[in-house]
Amino acid sequence: MTNHEPWLTMGLDLGQAVNHTALAVVERRWHQATVNEFIASGGRGYQGEHRHTVVGADRLALGTPYPRVVDWVRTRASEYGKSLKAIVVDATGLGSAVMDLFHEARLDARVIGVQITGAAPNGVHGGSRPTPSGYQSLARMELLTSLQVAIQTERIQISMSRCREWEILIRELENLRFEGKSRGTQDDLAFALALAVWWGMR
Repeated sequence: MTNHEPWLTMGLDLGQAVNHTALAVVERRWHQATVNEFIASGGRGYQGEHRHTVVGADRLALGTPYPRVVDWVRTRASEYGKSLKAIVVDATGLGSAVMDLFHEARLDARVIGVQITGAAPNGVHGGSRPTPSGYQSLARMELLTSLQVAIQTERIQISMSRCREWEILIRELENLRFEGKSRGTQDDLAFALALAVWWGMR
């Protein structure tokens, strides 16, 4: 794969009775600089850049059994084909058991388990470090900060025509808190997006 081919990353936030299982898909695509952009860059010699777009945002009904979650993810992953390179799963708590189901499913994309902690960022590359179980350990603050920076610097856009739950995603992003969640609010799609952004923009 060349550096300029589209690259897709899926983030998956697992839920059950109280929270939805949600996924978000981010596409990285190369934007070739136009002649005017190159000239306007002056001495920088701007050639182009990778631009990131949310091309998928969806969630399942509350209480969906985990085997059905894996089947759903397999179906969604097949829609993106070989451009989908990684599925980043929140493996915190019971998510570790679901990871076994994903490994048994033998998906084409790489499946990466992330255990989210309340600790401060540890300063390791990407803010993460491997755990004895082979997952990545990542501080909640680090995860959400990377998402916030991507949004504030306009490094990521949302394709409303391609995201079924784009309105819910935007509402969750507006209400997202760095520490805990507000009473009565959901953040499942926002966390799924944060996982996709954290890995996809590395």
